[in-house]
Amino acid sequence: MGFQGQLSSVNLTDIFQTLHMNRQTGTLSVVSPAGNLHLYFDAGQIGMCSSPLIDGKPFLLNALLRKNLLSPEQVEDTYQRRLATQQPLRELLVSGNVLPEAELDEVCAWCIEELSCPIFEWHEGDFTFTDGPPVAELSTSDVVAMGRIGLATTQLVLEATRRKDEWKRIREVITDPNALYMVDNEGRNNLRNLQTDPEMLKVLRYLDGRHALDDIATAVGVTKFDTFAITAQLVLAGVARQRTAEEIVVDAQELRGAGELEQAKTLLENILATANVPEVIRPLAEICTQLKQAPRAVELYLELIQIAQDQGDLEQARADLDTVLALSPDDPDLQFDRAKVLGELGAMEESAGAYVAAAQAFLGTRDTARAIDACHRAKNLLPRSPDPHRFLAKAYLMDGQTENALVEYKSLWHALLTSERPRRALEMLQSTLENDCRFNNIKEQVLSHAQNSEAIKTSKATRLLVNLVIVILLGGAAVFGFNYYQTVVRVKQARDKLAEFNAGRNYKFSTQQYSTLFEEIKKLQQTYGTTAAKPDLDQAENELHRAYEGKAAEQVKRGKEMLATQHEQAIELLSAIPARFPGTPAEEEAKSAILEDASQQKSGQAATVITAAQRKWGNFDWDGALADLQ
Repeated sequence: MGFQGQLSSVNLTDIFQTLHMNRQTGTLSVVSPAGNLHLYFDAGQIGMCSSPLIDGKPFLLNALLRKNLLSPEQVEDTYQRRLATQQPLRELLVSGNVLPEAELDEVCAWCIEELSCPIFEWHEGDFTFTDGPPVAELSTSDVVAMGRIGLATTQLVLEATRRKDEWKRIREVITDPNALYMVDNEGRNNLRNLQTDPEMLKVLRYLDGRHALDDIATAVGVTKFDTFAITAQLVLAGVARQRTAEEIVVDAQELRGAGELEQAKTLLENILATANVPEVIRPLAEICTQLKQAPRAVELYLELIQIAQDQGDLEQARADLDTVLALSPDDPDLQFDRAKVLGELGAMEESAGAYVAAAQAFLGTRDTARAIDACHRAKNLLPRSPDPHRFLAKAYLMDGQTENALVEYKSLWHALLTSERPRRALEMLQSTLENDCRFNNIKEQVLSHAQNSEAIKTSKATRLLVNLVIVILLGGAAVFGFNYYQTVVRVKQARDKLAEFNAGRNYKFSTQQYSTLFEEIKKLQQTYGTTAAKPDLDQAENELHRAYEGKAAEQVKRGKEMLATQHEQAIELLSAIPARFPGTPAEEEAKSAILEDASQQKSGQAATVITAAQRKWGNFDWDGALADLQ
């Protein structure tokens, strides 16, 4: 007859003893958060036990390998044959004469004890006894099965009781099952006083402060119970000691620096339960970020944020929130929390912006209630900011509250007017309605409200007035500019050009480039003769004419003086003056001098002829005298 119950109300030892005394046959199934186990009783003795896989292979094969009863090749061959034939594992081992059946029974009994003893410490879960043949869970070929003689139930109960008592003593020494133990220099000295055995030496090899005891048990093939018992013995002997959280953090940081991120993470995860402090959580969060394990990193950073808020360190909470948002940018709750922290820091604009961002994220998940709440918080912080009104209206529309949405769109219009010109504000309102609102009647009411507002009317009148003022100002500016150009710019240009002219005048005058000089002063008069620089130009032109005429008069005077002594050179000089100095008084004076000199020359020649004719006449050469006179 089957039965069932809860582990919290029944002692398993009593259940095992009852099954033994009543010589019952059936399966006891124990289900707990710590695991599941199925034990088959045959006439009160244990004949079969379910088992987990170890490294992908049956628990029994793993035990035979660890106890050096089978070589790795034999284990692999047996495992492959089991896969191929699906025969029970015990049948394969016995039929293949792999090892004597008596040794196999010893190992199977050991396996059943290792698998069954832990359930006597379970206090949560349910148990069920099912009469009859083994249940389906025991029909697999991986189960641990005894031979003809099963494992005595009393032997298992005694071993479980012994271990239970021993565990109490172990836990007095090893208070944290996840703690990391190590052997330091002092421990090595104490080891000389301790008698060791092979299993202890195996455990000692892994007591390096980087391996949890459960991991050591798996790695060296020693049972969990024996691993804990050996470690407790070593601790009591002063050989091993628990590593401090500070040492582990330093070691983890060194591993992190060497690029061994997974091992560093394992170290920190092991001590997190007993040292849940920022000094452990922060490096662990950073390592998880480096490993791209965003969910775990976010979870750790949220713990840091809570700690910082509890300690009143809002700046640190804000920095960690920014980090979390970079890891999970679409999480609206994180945006909301960041907004609250910013508000407590007094950063009102940033807080309002974060609430708006949270509202947008909530709208993306259609959580309109949270979106409305976030928008109201943003609106309370910055009443004149357009964004809270815009997304609040959008949230109301999604929630079916069209009247409230209409009110918020009108509020959006007034908020836009506080930061934009009416025309620009109207354009932005129209764009927002096109993007966010699909209700034409709401669009029409909002736009009508905006277009008939005093702001728009005033804006139109203002634009007309502004345009008129601009025209007047432009006209005045043009007149002023023209006057300025005429009275300042062009006068300065004229004086600059005149200065340039005066600078080159002497050289050109000395090289007789008179026509060039007169052409230049003429161009200056034509270009700048209407400006205030005209008196200066006239003065320069008059000075040029006086110098020009003076030079011509000087040449005439010199030519006249040379007539008496250098007649030919004088005539040449005087003859050149009309061409060099045309239009000057010296031109006429030079011409008159040439004519006068020519007349004097002819008078002299006539006197000479007459004198010669008179001599001839006196000599009675009347024909010769007459010819000379003719």
